[in-house]
Amino acid sequence: HALAAEAGAPDFRCPYDGQTLALLAAGTGVPAKGDTAVYAAGVSGQALTVGSPDGKRNRSLYYPVADLLDARAGSASFWVQPLDWKGGDAPFHVMLRTMAGETYFMVYKFFNSNTLLFLLGPQGRWTGAKTAIPDWGPGQWHHVACTWSETEVSLWVDGQPRAVERLRYPIPAFRGLEPLSVGPGTWGDGSVGTSLIDEVCLYRRVLAPGEIEALYRRDADRAGVCHESGLLVVGRCTPVLDGKVGEAEYAFSSAGFLGSGGALSQRQGRI
Repeated sequence: HALAAEAGAPDFRCPYDGQTLALLAAGTGVPAKGDTAVYAAGVSGQALTVGSPDGKRNRSLYYPVADLLDARAGSASFWVQPLDWKGGDAPFHVMLRTMAGETYFMVYKFFNSNTLLFLLGPQGRWTGAKTAIPDWGPGQWHHVACTWSETEVSLWVDGQPRAVERLRYPIPAFRGLEPLSVGPGTWGDGSVGTSLIDEVCLYRRVLAPGEIEALYRRDADRAGVCHESGLLVVGRCTPVLDGKVGEAEYAFSSAGFLGSGGALSQRQGRI
């Protein structure tokens, strides 16, 4: 199995390692507005706490992204850990959200369901890429990525493509784009539930599948997250190519041959 291609530098990145500043590809930073940041251990350094423990006040941060998000194409990537909720509980759990007029851009857990949803477009003419997350629970890290283009939207979870949907209608240009909220923002809807968010990244282009897998594998390995990635599950974590055989690492090789009929030949193939 070939190694996933490393993703290029993001156009916008929030590492949340003791500060809320968003780092831009140009080398400058964008300060956040909103609630006082509360940090906890993340997949890489520290993570930001978002949401509400009582449904009265939602902890969120806001970033101006009008020069970064383009309705024609882009990608978003982040890690999330539920602190006090499960995949199938009742409330909404919003992770990223902004609006341009009546056009929604949201990544969230839908209410009264185990559905994770990436929603893009005006109300009634939007397109949603969704997947079931019944196994999500408190204390578990998951990587989420979404992409959009002029033809489709996609949703990825833990390095795997979960949904691809053709656009039902063209997405209007993002005019008058509101600041991006990391967390529910003003769209809390009285929902109860808190999460950790880490490594929020935005790209002005559609990430390739290998790049999304690489983003997941990079921090999953660093944090020791048990995961499945690519074609094979290798030990408890993906081995580090450092010339040393560590705990739970092992080598694997295979060869396969196609017969004259085009099918895989079991006689010639070997492991």
